[in-house]
Amino acid sequence: MKPSTPGTLALVGADIGSCALAERERLACSPEETAAVLARARTVRGVREAFVLSTCNRTEFYLVVDDRGAPERWVDRVAEHRGEDARRAFRKGTRLGDEAVRHLMRVACGLESRLLGDAHIAGQLRAAFTQAASAGAVGPVLTQLARQATHVARRARRTTRIGYGASSLGAAVTALVRQHQVPASGRPRPILIVGAGAVARDVSAHLAKAGCGPLQWTNRSADGARRLADEFAGETAAWADLDSAAGRAAVVITAVSAVEPIMSAERLHRAASASSPRPVFIDLGVPRNLPSDAGAEIITIDDVHARRDHVLALRQAAVPEVESLVDEELLAWHQWLAQRPLEQVIKALFLEERQRRTELVTSLEEQTGLDRTAVEQLVRKTVRGLLHGHVSALRRSGVLLSAMATPRNTGAFQGGRG
Repeated sequence: MKPSTPGTLALVGADIGSCALAERERLACSPEETAAVLARARTVRGVREAFVLSTCNRTEFYLVVDDRGAPERWVDRVAEHRGEDARRAFRKGTRLGDEAVRHLMRVACGLESRLLGDAHIAGQLRAAFTQAASAGAVGPVLTQLARQATHVARRARRTTRIGYGASSLGAAVTALVRQHQVPASGRPRPILIVGAGAVARDVSAHLAKAGCGPLQWTNRSADGARRLADEFAGETAAWADLDSAAGRAAVVITAVSAVEPIMSAERLHRAASASSPRPVFIDLGVPRNLPSDAGAEIITIDDVHARRDHVLALRQAAVPEVESLVDEELLAWHQWLAQRPLEQVIKALFLEERQRRTELVTSLEEQTGLDRTAVEQLVRKTVRGLLHGHVSALRRSGVLLSAMATPRNTGAFQGGRG
């Protein structure tokens, strides 16, 4: 493990780039396990601040450490509870200084996710930081880092196409449903999902989360349809009533594992002609669940993938723009580090001023007999007026130092918990 300098930001962790799914599952931390890890953080010598980011793609520990051995001691402490696999995995994924800062900013923007531009990771980061803050495990450095990471993530989503469109299969189908489910003047027509396997469940979850509905399921096994209806608060239709249920629906989504089509061309034509506007069919089956010669509007899985590929291409094209935003935010991080010692001096100056002002007010009150409130207001105005010019000069010098900051001379920072 590369040694760190005193007061360095360190990252130890495992992600999709270093660990397979089975290993990430063993390393993942539930909220309860995260709370226990944060509680133990205070007992690891040389670790001043810590928070844990554990998602399906990663389990990462962000630390502020005092000495070169602290990351190693942290890994040892985690391994006491998670085993030798954790020790080996986390030792492989250690980053220090700017590498750790840039990595978290890229994570927040969705550049390090399995799904490029993942919109959920920024919220997961905020939740992870909030839990660590509630546990008293973070200080000024990780607070600033989390603030800047979430800030650059918001900028990326607002100013680039990194989060454009729907890129998962379930999300892409949901976008199509929203496009084709025409609002009815009376009761809205249902969305019929044919099938009860993994694809049907994924699509159902996306539809339910998006508020699409009402949802209805049918399946050769009635139990499978009932399970999805119970999970996502919908209704079922009997398999024998497939034709009539399809005719009443606004959108029919088929996701059945079958060698032959589940409806003949004649049956599909009748179902498609039963309502106005005609239902739209989204066929996710391979082989196809529906015949292509029935005169119905059918969107195939290749059509869905083509739309998804278009979305992913636009997101990929946005990556250089997002990288530029990360570069800008990293420069802002260097500037914050350069100004931090001066801000600590200014903070100490005002603390000293407050103490001396209290002593002066007490002395003047005793000597003059004037009202304490009036004396305090006069003294505060006078002393703050004297300090204002000096503090402004200090801050101007801090801005100059910030402009001179580089990754080489601000990769680590000194001092205790500020």
